Amino acid sequence: KIDQRKKDERKGVRRKRQKSVHFDHGHEHEEDCEDDTRTSLNTISIPNDVNSTSLADSMDHLSSHSQDCSVPRKSMSADRGVSIDRQGRNATEINMADLIQKSGQIVENREQIHKEQRNTHMDQLEAARTIGGADVNPHAFRFKLWQWLQHFSGYRYKFAFKAALEIVIVGWMAFVPDTEPFFSSWRGEWSLVTIVAITAPTLGGNVINSIWRIAGTALGAVWAIICWVACGHNGYYLTPMILVFVIPFYYLKENTKQSKVAVVSLLTFLTVLLRKYSLADNPASETIYELAYKRFATGVVAVLLVLAVSRAVWPYFARTELRLGLALALYDVGAYYKSIFALIFTPCCEGSLTGPVLESFRQLEYRMQVRQIYQENLYQLIKGEPRLKGQFPYKLYKELLELQGRIMDTLLSVRVVITSGFSAAARRDILKPTQEERKEMVKTTLILLYILVGCLQSKNPVPHHLPDPMMARNIAVGKFKNLPLFQSKHKPSDYLHYYAYIAATKEFISELKDLSHLLKALFGEDTFSLDLV
Repeated sequence: KIDQRKKDERKGVRRKRQKSVHFDHGHEHEEDCEDDTRTSLNTISIPNDVNSTSLADSMDHLSSHSQDCSVPRKSMSADRGVSIDRQGRNATEINMADLIQKSGQIVENREQIHKEQRNTHMDQLEAARTIGGADVNPHAFRFKLWQWLQHFSGYRYKFAFKAALEIVIVGWMAFVPDTEPFFSSWRGEWSLVTIVAITAPTLGGNVINSIWRIAGTALGAVWAIICWVACGHNGYYLTPMILVFVIPFYYLKENTKQSKVAVVSLLTFLTVLLRKYSLADNPASETIYELAYKRFATGVVAVLLVLAVSRAVWPYFARTELRLGLALALYDVGAYYKSIFALIFTPCCEGSLTGPVLESFRQLEYRMQVRQIYQENLYQLIKGEPRLKGQFPYKLYKELLELQGRIMDTLLSVRVVITSGFSAAARRDILKPTQEERKEMVKTTLILLYILVGCLQSKNPVPHHLPDPMMARNIAVGKFKNLPLFQSKHKPSDYLHYYAYIAATKEFISELKDLSHLLKALFGEDTFSLDLV
């Protein structure tokens, strides 16, 4: 409205005044426009929470205002042929420079706001993934209580609870007057020691420990009976008999994998024989047969109790944990793969990497190696968990563990190649022309990894049609072969660098293909095929 009123005033002035007056009026209008522009720039402020829409509106307002101020000046110069003096021109140039500077600041602030919004959004997604929902209040009491109770859902707390329950079931008889004589006469403390010795987190570990415990107890008790019947209370004859038994079993304990049966046999033998030897002069003492029988019976009762509690209360199967552990290991492979190839798409890998970036890679590699060792231990415990529906596929899971190790070794080779750095020329002549094709290869590989992780977790059949990262890789390699650098005779050292990178990538994709075949052998293959449609 102000601009329209000024235009009307200019029309009336042109009818009444002379040329000199017209020039003065045009100069005054120019100064008014400059004052209005300065006022608009000074009144525009950018708050911290301003969004991109308000910034765009401010830019449009400044552009339209500058156009409104420039149109009358141009029309007056064209119609009246009047030139503006040098002072007015300099003032206008200074004003436009200020306008451009303010506009640049607005654009920079807009980019900063967009970056903060993206970071906030990623933090919300991370919180939603960690907590289980974006609407959860992490400061609420019920959430803190839930978070504290999550510590007790781990297998360590469940294992501690089961071990304590087993000890309470046997040990309460020692504190009740009516059952205390029975507990003392049958040496119930032997059962408690057996429980502590053989209890393991997994059912397979309990079965294996129980077998060794029973076998060792039987061997030690039988040899104690033989020694006492043959030698009696004569210490000179008992000494060589003891050495004949102790030396070979001590060798088994120190130099073979049968250390558990050796230790249990030695403990049982010495407990039974030495107790009878110390009470030989007491006519009311127990016979050697009673001592051996009670020792064996208390061990068997403890073994049966441990197996029953392990199977009935929070059963923890090694074969289930191995399968889920392999799925988590594959998920870590995907995270490691993303982290590696994120470097090659950013300028940060010019030159070798050191410091926090390299340290983060080493920590992830260490975690993957620890998980690999834990899974190998679980595989050894599976042999103690017989299944009713059939034999466990030991061979296939062994191949899975070996293939997982090869995949991690291949990714480590890729990481060494990438973190050693590409030069600026290599990034310009090799990486940038094939960037889109390599991105497609990474996307396809990650999708394939996530599908395989889901099949391992759910035991569902593997889809017949899977993403093919090898095809995307071949497209990237084909485009690389058509580059002028590849056709030239003089290739830089980065050419070999890139060749090692694509060779390791091919090996990694081939191993993923072998992994999909193994999972098809384990869980079957979905019968749906587009070839049959």
